Amino acid sequence: MQSLYGSVLKQSWQTIWRRPYLWFVGILAILFAGSIEIELLENFLNQDRNNFMGVKEFLAGGLFNPDILGRFKDLFASDASSASWALAFVLLFLVVLLIILFISVMAHIVIIDHSAQVKRSSNPVQPKVWASVAKLRHKLLPVVSLNLAIKVFIFIVFTLVTLPIFLTRGQDLSWVNYLYLLLFVILLPVAIIFSFVVKYIISYVIVYGQSLRLAIKNGWRLFAENWLVSIEMSFMLFLLHVLGSLIIIFVVRIIAIPLSVIMVAGSTYSYWFVIISPILFNLIGILLYTIGGGFLVSYLITAWTTLFVRLNEEGGTSKIARTVAKLTNSNN
Repeated sequence: MQSLYGSVLKQSWQTIWRRPYLWFVGILAILFAGSIEIELLENFLNQDRNNFMGVKEFLAGGLFNPDILGRFKDLFASDASSASWALAFVLLFLVVLLIILFISVMAHIVIIDHSAQVKRSSNPVQPKVWASVAKLRHKLLPVVSLNLAIKVFIFIVFTLVTLPIFLTRGQDLSWVNYLYLLLFVILLPVAIIFSFVVKYIISYVIVYGQSLRLAIKNGWRLFAENWLVSIEMSFMLFLLHVLGSLIIIFVVRIIAIPLSVIMVAGSTYSYWFVIISPILFNLIGILLYTIGGGFLVSYLITAWTTLFVRLNEEGGTSKIARTVAKLTNSNN
């Protein structure tokens, strides 16, 4: 009998491999589909990152710089036409950012919806992406709100973790590092649990069309009943994320070898080849990275969604629990 994780990972692979359009959707979802686990690890390893100073630098830089705001006010007084164009450019930039956010979030929602349909139906009909966007666009606000909640919560957690470093900056105190490690060990599980629950809440909102209030209740219940499965699956997907990223980099580097040989050989025959070939080869590399990243993002989202549907409709037992049960039975 195939294990829970083996079944989930295999079915997720089949779902993505047989539906290449999800690779493209995954490319659109890349901006919104970062790994919480990798973000937490990055925050821990980068002790020099200080949330207090980061906020201060953000508010003091760019458009928030008081000098720039003052000059902008003077520009309006002296040259209203130029100031209006500058303001229009800023507004256009914000509109473009909102459009990119909308596309990325909707792509994330579409992958969850389509992979859930595959899991729940014995003979799923391949839905149209645009039809799914029209059907699911009302899910945009709760999904964005929930993911924003994750980001804010992680920011608060690491603000608390880096608080001792901020308060003792400039002092050579060895105990601060131990306190940093202790706070991280205490708060890391809290952040991970919160991220798991939010993932399940989002899935309830998208897959079952539940209200946010009911989804929060059921998301916590599902995690409480399957917390060990969630942790084991998260660890597996974290490793797959790292391994997949390394494989993509390796494949691109391997393909770059013959391309480099062609570039060197062609440069002896044509000057234009020397100019065009680096641009062309860089575009090929970017294309390969993008396609590989889209496939990987789609696969990770599909795996989480498949696990969610499996736990919600069929249940499951963690590998550790099964191993302990076998050892107990063998001793008896």
